[in-house]
Amino acid sequence: MQTLTAWIDWLLAGHNGPEMALVIRYLRREVSAARRNPGCLALRQLLNLENFEKDLGLAQMHKAGGFDPERRLSAPPDLSRLPTVAVAPVTADPAADSPVEESVRVARIAQLEALKREIQ
Repeated sequence: MQTLTAWIDWLLAGHNGPEMALVIRYLRREVSAARRNPGCLALRQLLNLENFEKDLGLAQMHKAGGFDPERRLSAPPDLSRLPTVAVAPVTADPAADSPVEESVRVARIAQLEALKREIQ
């Protein structure tokens, strides 16, 4: 009876057969490489939602080619060789804005004042 409710919970969580097949193929590959225990293929372990979703994520990463558990971290890139970018200073003086931006600013201030009068 517990297995039936586990299946129902698994299906209600939105999982399907192709996902289960992907996870089983991934786990069988990991077991044959001696990185996982064969007990991970037990039905009660596969239907455990927390374990299944974690293994599904790993299987999808492995399928996409972005996962290699044997890969070692490499040294960070040398950032001193990157080109520097000059950044123009930002002015806070509204007088330095163009006349178009100034007219937009004045119009918005007028709209805010009209809204204040409506609220009061």
